[in-house]
Amino acid sequence: MMRAAPFALPAVGPMRKSGRRLVEQKIHWGVVNLLNTLGAKGLVFFHPGNNPRSPRDGMRLKRLGAKAGVPDLILVHNGIVYALEIKNEKGRTTKDQDDFIDAFKLAGGYAEVGYGLEHCMKILDTWGLVRGRIM
Repeated sequence: MMRAAPFALPAVGPMRKSGRRLVEQKIHWGVVNLLNTLGAKGLVFFHPGNNPRSPRDGMRLKRLGAKAGVPDLILVHNGIVYALEIKNEKGRTTKDQDDFIDAFKLAGGYAEVGYGLEHCMKILDTWGLVRGRIM
């Protein structure tokens, strides 16, 4: 049973060329709101924010260790590292994202792709990263 959610997905207006990205951003906001509201005690999470704004930024970030395909959220709880790639319901991962997720799992982390807000919430609930049962 899902709780009434202050972290519900914001309404999406008319779709533009970048409509999928806008939907994914709103799903991301909903996930972050959920974690800020009901995140497990001791949970630390962050958005890697390695999207270059220019080729020069891209070179600088790469020198600093930025990698292609890093998931949208990195989460740490009780010494375990998790990675969540957030997509809309019809979204698809890139080869770089698939490769990073595979490498992350081989290194011992937990990584999944969430398709839509409810699926992301289910993954976080399954990982035990939210207080109480939300699904």
